[in-house]
Amino acid sequence: MGNEYTRQSSSAIVDGSTIQAADLNNEFNKLQDAFSDSAGHTHDGTTAEGGRVTKLGPAGEFTSDATALSPSSTKAKDLGSLTATYRVVYTNGVTSSNGDNLVLTPTGTANVVVDEVTFNGSNLTATNNLSINSLTFPTTDGSSGQVLKTNGSGTLEFASLSNSAGTLSGVVDDTSPQLAGNLDVQTHSIVSTSNRNISISPNGTGKVRIGNGAIAYPNTDGSNGQVLTTNGAGVLSFSTIAANGFPTGGSGWSATTDSSNNLIISYGSSTLFKLTTTGALTVEGDITAFGTVA
Repeated sequence: MGNEYTRQSSSAIVDGSTIQAADLNNEFNKLQDAFSDSAGHTHDGTTAEGGRVTKLGPAGEFTSDATALSPSSTKAKDLGSLTATYRVVYTNGVTSSNGDNLVLTPTGTANVVVDEVTFNGSNLTATNNLSINSLTFPTTDGSSGQVLKTNGSGTLEFASLSNSAGTLSGVVDDTSPQLAGNLDVQTHSIVSTSNRNISISPNGTGKVRIGNGAIAYPNTDGSNGQVLTTNGAGVLSFSTIAANGFPTGGSGWSATTDSSNNLIISYGSSTLFKLTTTGALTVEGDITAFGTVA
């Protein structure tokens, strides 16, 4: 507690009375003691010590209450200056308000250092292990061409890829690999292990095309005994071979035999010629010979 101030001669210093020097000295001495720079009154809110100070600054720019020391207007006052700075600020948290970014801007070439983690605008340097979002980064650089690899438990380390070319030797860890260009097997083959099949499965109405891509193969198997036929435009499909030896629904030709086991060749519903079991040939239309008829 500092030097208090209470009235010393209130009964002697009144209107109409003779005021003695001693009375005034007592009052002024008490005032002087109360405003002493080393033992003055403390403004603790009591009558003797004076009311608490809630305004600071030449024009009361800072206001103090039970929870905060606040500026008179938002974003208008600084804590310290470029020429008069604080050495250490002890706090249990720094929080921005109104959705503003928390900005730390050093002057000149200085860096922002937070507990041995250094920020300089483009680099992030840590004296010890640096962890971000539960991922712990290595403290030293790797060799040229190495990559960051995780151990699956949040620790990253530099590691070399499987070969010196810097490319992966397999895609077993990628459950949905995609090619960004043509696959060149060079002098190798596409093989399977453990007697597994090699499946090529286009999506939807897509077709399997081999070679220059001019022939499209069907996506599903046909029925037992069916064969691949072409439509003449590069599309293959499964079709059934009729008993007469011609694919059904294809060219329109048919070959049958009559009750006498003669061979009948027809196109559509028209019989064009008949070959009997004795070798006699009957033709519906003209015969054009390109060689000698004997």
